[in-house]
Amino acid sequence: MSNFDEVNDYVSRTYHYHVNARQDMNSMPPLINPRIPRALSHQARVAGKRLAEARCNQIVAPWDATCPPVRVEDCSTPMRIQIAPAIVVDSAGRIILWYLPNVLSTEYEDLMWNETAGINNLFRANPPNPRPGTSWRNQARNFLPQQPDHSLHPGCISMSPGWFQRGQTDAGGVDDAQISSVDRAPVAPLAA
Repeated sequence: MSNFDEVNDYVSRTYHYHVNARQDMNSMPPLINPRIPRALSHQARVAGKRLAEARCNQIVAPWDATCPPVRVEDCSTPMRIQIAPAIVVDSAGRIILWYLPNVLSTEYEDLMWNETAGINNLFRANPPNPRPGTSWRNQARNFLPQQPDHSLHPGCISMSPGWFQRGQTDAGGVDDAQISSVDRAPVAPLAA
C-alpha cells in the first residue's frame, strides 16, 4: 500500500470514527502507520475530523439539485454566516456543498498558496462585473473587495476540464458537456 493509499484510508477511518463516536463510546481512534510523516498524519487526522463535523451539521436547501431554481425570489433575508464545518443538501438529501473551514493546516495552506500564485493573472483578467445583467458567477456583489494585505485579486475563472452548460441561455440538456477553451488550446511540450 502506498503512502497516499495509507493516508486516504486513515482519513476515511478517522471520518467514520468521529461520525460513529456518538453511538459507540468505547471505540478507539484509528492509528496511522508511523512511517507517514508527522505533518501529513496530523493533516489527515484534521481532515477526517472536519469531514465528520460537516456531515453531522446539515443545512437543507429548499430545492432539488437536479432542477435548481432559475432565480432566487427573496434576497432580502440576511445571509447566515457559517463558521462551523457543514454540508448543504438539497430537499432530497443529496450533498451539493461541503464547507470545511480550517481543514488544511497552515503549512499546507502556505504550500497551496505558493503553488497557485500563478493564477492571479487569470483572476486579474476576469474581474467582477458591476453591470446589471451580468452572470451571477461574476457579479461584483458576490466578491470581497481587493484586500490590501493579499496579493490575490478578486475574479472568476473556470478550471474544469469539462463543464455543464447549466444556467447558460443557449445550452441544450444537462448531458451537453462542453470542453473548456483552456483544454482545447494547444499544449506545448515540456522542456527537459
